[in-house]
Parts: sequence; structure tokens; C-alpha cells
Amino acid sequence: MDISQLLREKQRLIDKGRELLSNKIFPDEVLVNIRDERLRKDIAKEIFTPNDIRFEDLSKEEQVKRRESLKVQLLFSEYLHSFVTLKSITYLLLIIGLITLITAILHINNNLYFGIITSFIGILLFLISLDREKVVKYSLKIAIIYSVLYLIELIILKIPMPYIQPINVDVLESRRGALTKIVNLVSPYLYVILRIVVGVFLFKIYTAQQKFIEGKRKFRQG
Repeated sequence: MDISQLLREKQRLIDKGRELLSNKIFPDEVLVNIRDERLRKDIAKEIFTPNDIRFEDLSKEEQVKRRESLKVQLLFSEYLHSFVTLKSITYLLLIIGLITLITAILHINNNLYFGIITSFIGILLFLISLDREKVVKYSLKIAIIYSVLYLIELIILKIPMPYIQPINVDVLESRRGALTKIVNLVSPYLYVILRIVVGVFLFKIYTAQQKFIEGKRKFRQG
């Protein structure tokens, strides 16, 4: 695509967005597929604030419309960020899972089942994260199922053993490699904390998406 084509496409998106906005429809379908964040912000600015008139100089009616629009824009920003958060969560789970799996395969610890479970969940979430419609549709179910599965894991398997080496009196009394020993000591609890944090963020993702959907609905109703 040459520059003239890009400019025409940009103007087409702006015109479509303005048309939707004039019909009290928030133009998320125009903005959501624009991957370049700067371009998306530029197009959004042209859609929502097509002129350089200061807010104070707008009529009361226009000020109210601008405020309502801004509220939904902020919710839309959080909505978009929720997909980024989900991707980050999947990478975190995959890293935890792979580290746990590799250390278990190398017989450094006996955390094989923890590694398999975490890696599997990470892969599953990654595949789901590729389809935004599925994420929005199933985000609450994903958060609930993840939490239930981890609760079952916690009840049956308890927490992992230390990742680097078993803890015994000799290891604790030795002063050499103090940092390594501390990391080794806290590693099982770090695993638990990270798994819980993932669950919390999954519910936050659902909340952000639902707030935007509700905000968009109210915006259309006026």
C-alpha cells in the first residue's frame, strides 16, 4: 500500500467512525482492528474531536456529548488493554510451566505434575487469546474454570517442592550461596502467588470487558 492508499484508508475509517458516532453508536468496530496504537489514537481523535474547538467553547449540549463520549473512550481503552493483559498472563503461565517442567525432567525436583498442568493451561489460554470474540464471550467462564482447577490442584497436590534443591538443616545452616537458598526457599510460595495473581487478573479482564459493553450500550441509549 502506497502513501495515497494509506491516507484514503485512514480517511475511510474516520468517515465510517463519524457516521457511526452520529447515530449514537460507539465506533469500536472501526478502532478495534487497528494494530498501530499511534494510528488508532490519531483516527480516534479525528472521529471524536473533528475540530480544535476548546471544550469550554462548546455549547452545553456538545459538552455533555463530549463527556459521555470520553467516558466510553476510557472504558474502550481498558477493554483493549484487557486483551494485552490476557496475552501477558499466557506468557507468564508458559514461563512458569516450562521452568517447572524442565527442572522436574532434570530431576532437580518432583514438580512434574505442576509443570504439566501450568503449561497446559498456558497453551490453552494462548489459543483462546488469539480469538477476541471467544475471549469476550467466555472470559467469565475462563476465570471461574481456572480458579476451580487451581483450587483442586491446591487441595490434591498442595504446593510444589523447592525448585533448586530439597531444604534440609545442612543447607539452611550453610552460609554459602545465601541468595540462592532464599530463592529456593520461597520458590514454592512464589509459584502459588503467581497462580493466584493470574486468577485475579482473569476476573479483572472480564470486568473491564463488561464495563465497556455496558458503557457502549448506555451511550447508544443516550
